[in-house]
Amino acid sequence: IRLSNRQPRLPKRAASAAGGRELVNMLGTNDSVILMLVVLCTVSVGAFGSTVHTRNLLASRVVRAKTRTLAAAAAACMLDDGESTELQQHVDLLNSCFNANVHATSDDPPPATDLPTVEATTPAAKPAGAHLFPALPIWRVQWVTLPHHNELLNVHVPHYCHMFTEIMSRERPWLFGSLFLEGGSRNLGAEGFETQPGDVGTLCEIVTCERQSDGRLLLGTRAVGRIEVQGETQTLPYTRADCEFYADVETLELVDDAATEAVAALASDEASLPRITNAVRSAALAAASTLATGWAALEATLPVDPAEGIPALSSIDVESAHELKQASARISASAIRAADDAASSALSGAAMGAGAAPTEPSPLVYDEEELAELPAWEDLWRDWHEADEEQPLACVEACCWNELLATWTLAGRLRPTLKLGDLPPMLTSLMPPPPPGGWDECPTDVDDGGVCLNPGLTLPGPVRRARASYLLTALLPELVKTVEQRLELLRSRSVRSRLLVLCQELEKQRKVLAAVLALQSAVGPADATGDRPGAIDADGGDRSAEMELDDDGDGTKQRGP
Repeated sequence: IRLSNRQPRLPKRAASAAGGRELVNMLGTNDSVILMLVVLCTVSVGAFGSTVHTRNLLASRVVRAKTRTLAAAAAACMLDDGESTELQQHVDLLNSCFNANVHATSDDPPPATDLPTVEATTPAAKPAGAHLFPALPIWRVQWVTLPHHNELLNVHVPHYCHMFTEIMSRERPWLFGSLFLEGGSRNLGAEGFETQPGDVGTLCEIVTCERQSDGRLLLGTRAVGRIEVQGETQTLPYTRADCEFYADVETLELVDDAATEAVAALASDEASLPRITNAVRSAALAAASTLATGWAALEATLPVDPAEGIPALSSIDVESAHELKQASARISASAIRAADDAASSALSGAAMGAGAAPTEPSPLVYDEEELAELPAWEDLWRDWHEADEEQPLACVEACCWNELLATWTLAGRLRPTLKLGDLPPMLTSLMPPPPPGGWDECPTDVDDGGVCLNPGLTLPGPVRRARASYLLTALLPELVKTVEQRLELLRSRSVRSRLLVLCQELEKQRKVLAAVLALQSAVGPADATGDRPGAIDADGGDRSAEMELDDDGDGTKQRGP
């Protein structure tokens, strides 16, 4: 469609809309005809894009551009005519039909005229364990998402708009994997950038969705846990892969007894040792996955309208100690059932005992001892440099928070208005009970370091430490500055190792702040004229000699004041 040369030249978008109006005037206002035109134009784009010959490449691009312009013009003029609501109903119907379960059959013919209400498709068959995610849709992007962080995704690439629409056409939870891809979508499907078995990514859940008028999707998502790719099942138009839950060693140790009991109750005497070992592993991973998704379900709900922004850090939304205790018991029971189901699937067939049924499992010991209950470590927990596998994880956690409070206290001396209450509540809710004798340093808004900021609402130790090992990186951007650093944190299987990395960085920050305070004390306060020693005279001279300070004893000098 070309406008007359005698008419003023319009911008491309306006010209397309005007041409579309001329076309509609010729065709009339029949909605069905216009809708078919839009669909046929879209199909034409795919047909031309898939069958183009090399020597006709330029011509095909011109045709595709014209068909896209025609479709956009027709849609634009319909919106201008006040029929956007009915158009959106048609679009929703087409999307629902396109994403419907192709294996579903029905003896009833579809209605001839009325618009049917298309229900969400039935979920796929349940996998053989809660730790398995078969054919999981993968969002491959050029950044790394860390667990327990929220993200607002602006999805505009067509194949990913299709992917997320397809995910949301099914029942909740709407899960997908986030996997790092250097270069982003331009390398999707390229040689050398395939998804490899063993790649570690993030398991994310779509919480809210806002569809924009231009087809974009604004998605509010939260990172539930981590996954490990077992094998790629689809490459284009987007990636799918069979994935397995990626758990920390501390979590696996926590659920090991429940997994062993489940397998012992089901395995027959003839079951081979490798099969029993695999069953225990599957049961433990299933229980760990259920724990992660169970606590994620308690996280604060994201805003209904993601366009208004969402909090970057997730938090557990409970109002009372009784509610927290009930939730912990419920999630623990679900984890035990998941271990039983995974063990049953792994031992199915000859490995199952005759008529075997799981006995009443012992409750999951989900709460570890807090530091206050370990008097033997009262004088040793502060020295995190000597932390080894024999030292309770509660000691490493206490060291990390002790360094954080000391750093925050020193920062408050430089800026008196800085209080502990300025920390995000998502972080202070993860603070453990104070150790024996209180913290070494504590801000003034915590009485003598002996008051817990969230009395009665302390999360179970394993949950609290695992979340803190990722969420505290929000205060230390130096640890997550590069993709390599974020990938290293994501692949770490140990809560202990991540907490020790945090301790090291917090100690470095504390020493820098201590050096600044010592320097200020040595220089002294401002004189009567309001000038601080070391200020520049009118003639450019320095009123005091410069000082050098070795802040951490490693030979690195910082110049001052």
